[in-house]
Amino acid sequence: MSRPAGGERPAVVVLIGWVWIVLSGLALAGSLITLTVFRGLQDVSINIRQQGAADLPAPLAGAAWLAEHFTLIVTLQITTVSVILIIAISFLRLHPWARPALLAVQYLSIGVLLAKAAWWWSHIQMVAGGLGLSGVFESLARGLAVVVVLLYGVPIGLMIGCLHGRRVRRAFASNGPPGGPSTP
Repeated sequence: MSRPAGGERPAVVVLIGWVWIVLSGLALAGSLITLTVFRGLQDVSINIRQQGAADLPAPLAGAAWLAEHFTLIVTLQITTVSVILIIAISFLRLHPWARPALLAVQYLSIGVLLAKAAWWWSHIQMVAGGLGLSGVFESLARGLAVVVVLLYGVPIGLMIGCLHGRRVRRAFASNGPPGGPSTP
C-alpha cells in the first residue's frame, strides 16, 4: 500500500476509515443475524400474510408488508453495507475514488437521519394521541428526536469536514495514479 509523500497516512484517515469499517461490520453482522432469525420465524410471517393486510389494523398491515418483503429489504441492507465496507477499506488504502465515495455515504447518512427524524417528529402526536399520552410524552419524544439527530449527526458532520480538509485531500491526491488528475 502506498503512502502519501510525508510517509504517513493522516491519523484522521485512519480514524474515519476504522469507524466506518467497524460500523459496517456490525451492521453486516446484524443484518445477517436478522435474516437468520427471520428465516426461523417464517410461520409467523405466513400467518400474517394469510390473514390479509386489509383485515389488519394499520400497524399490523405495515408489519404484513414488511413480512412479505423482509428478505428483499434485508438483502438490500446487506448489499449496501457490503459496499460501504469496501469503500471504507479502500479509503484506508488511500484509493483516490474512496474519499468522494465515503463523502457520498456520509451525506446520504445525514439525509437518512434527517428523514427518519422528520418522520418521527410528524408521528409523535399521532402515537401520543392514540395512547392517550399527550403533553409531557410529546415533549420528551421530540427532545429524544433532537438528541438522536445530534448524537449521530454531529460525528458525521465532523467526518465530512475532515474529508474536505486539506490534509486528507493532499493524502489522496499524492496517492493517485501517476499523471492522473489529483483529488480536488
